[in-house]
Amino acid sequence: SYIARAAFHNHQIQFRDQFYFLLDKYVPRCSPLELIESAGWPRYDAVFEIDWENHINKANDILQAMQTVHDGFVQATRRIDVPYMVLTEGIVSSAGVKYMPTFIATLQLFVKDSTEYKSHICEMTFPELNARCVVLSEVMGLENLKSTDNTDGVKIKHYQLKSFAVLFSSFKKVTWLDADCIPIHYPATLLTTDPFKSTGLGAPGEGDKDTFIQAAAAVGKKFYTASKKFADLGRQRYEGNDHDIIHVVMLQADPGVDYKLTQQGKWQVKDTSVAAAPRAFFIYANIVKFNPGEKKLLED
Repeated sequence: SYIARAAFHNHQIQFRDQFYFLLDKYVPRCSPLELIESAGWPRYDAVFEIDWENHINKANDILQAMQTVHDGFVQATRRIDVPYMVLTEGIVSSAGVKYMPTFIATLQLFVKDSTEYKSHICEMTFPELNARCVVLSEVMGLENLKSTDNTDGVKIKHYQLKSFAVLFSSFKKVTWLDADCIPIHYPATLLTTDPFKSTGLGAPGEGDKDTFIQAAAAVGKKFYTASKKFADLGRQRYEGNDHDIIHVVMLQADPGVDYKLTQQGKWQVKDTSVAAAPRAFFIYANIVKFNPGEKKLLED
């Protein structure tokens, strides 16, 4: 209703102002992180502990400073409420112009600023599908905000979009869907089943969403990660050799099926004979990007 949306909008403005204040108050007072070589691509393992290598230059010199401000920020954020519309749930994602055509089933699609907004898709196509575009910079009040240190103003970009899209969505319960993650089944069903119902957070495996799991661990929140490793899909490098595959996409398991098995003590990743492998739920196209409408967008 109009009244409910107006109340949500006012609450969102209050939250935004409080959140900005805390971000500024608890900014790390240390040198930026410097990476030593590449951290590589360590694979997630639900069975065995992995020894993580440090790839941050002079990590001990900045650890305490970052830990102090992070602890202060976490404690302060516990005293502010994230706004949402009651009894709402849905899919949230963020995408630039190139990836919009792949998201006709998304309910709230965040674009970083007005330059990424496509009126034809956002105003004609999406409403027919009960979906809408949200310009993040407008919601966050950044369109005309200038920084004293940056004449171009405050910028939210790249992987930062994910966290802010979830924060500024109007949904109480959110299924986050990456721009390059293609659901095989309807993803909203994940919000009505375990492990989401019992933990409040469930991830289907490796991918960029791992950052949410680490954040939940840092603040002591419950979560569940699918034990089943993702499967590499691609093509044979040499004909007849199934062991040398050129990776193209990741196939991620259904966290609901995986959760049911592990709750019964059936760890398929330890012993494949205890049960059939969980069905595939997402295709994560981390190498080859799928965009059927790129030519049309360029013409527009």
